Amino acid sequence: MAGRRHLLRAAGEEVELEVLSHERAGPERPGRLRARVDGVELECGYRPLGHGELWLELGGRTHRLLRAADGPARLLSGLGAALRVEPAPPRRAAAGGPPPEVTPPTPAVVVAVRVAAGQRVRAGEPVVVVSAMKMEATLVAPRDGVVSEVRVSVGDRVQPGDVLVRIDAAPAEGGEP
Repeated sequence: MAGRRHLLRAAGEEVELEVLSHERAGPERPGRLRARVDGVELECGYRPLGHGELWLELGGRTHRLLRAADGPARLLSGLGAALRVEPAPPRRAAAGGPPPEVTPPTPAVVVAVRVAAGQRVRAGEPVVVVSAMKMEATLVAPRDGVVSEVRVSVGDRVQPGDVLVRIDAAPAEGGEP
C-alpha cells in the first residue's frame, strides 16, 4: 500500500522506508515493491516461498530471505544482514500539534474519498470513509490545512500506519493557497 512507512533496524542503525507502490504477489506472478529508503528510491520483486522463506529480486540479483513475525514487526535475515521491520509511528506536526497524516485505526477497505489534493479543510471535516467488518468509519482532518496528498482510492485495502491523506498547515490569510 502506497504511503505506508516503516522503520528498518539493523546493526544498531535505523532508517525509514516509505512504500511508494506495491503490487501483491499472485499465484502466477511475483509481487512488486517500489520504496524510498533513506531518501533513495528502489524497486524489487518478491515471491513468498512458504515456511518463512521469501524470494527477492533486487538490482538484477535473486536472493532468499528468511522471515518471521515478532508482533507487528517482521524479522528478515539475508543479504548478509538481519533486519527488523516495524511500522513507523505517525509523524507529529513540528510544534507538537496533531499529526499531518490521516491513517486508519484498523485494517479496512476505502469506501469513499471526500477530499482532493489542494483542497482546504477544517479540523474534524470528513476526508476518507473506510469499512472494516461491515462497519463504516469516517476519518476526519486532524487539523485545519490544505490537502497535500491523497494516497488512496475507493476499493484500496489499508492497514494501520498507512498514510491515506496528508494535510499541510494552511498558509496565513492573504498568502498563496
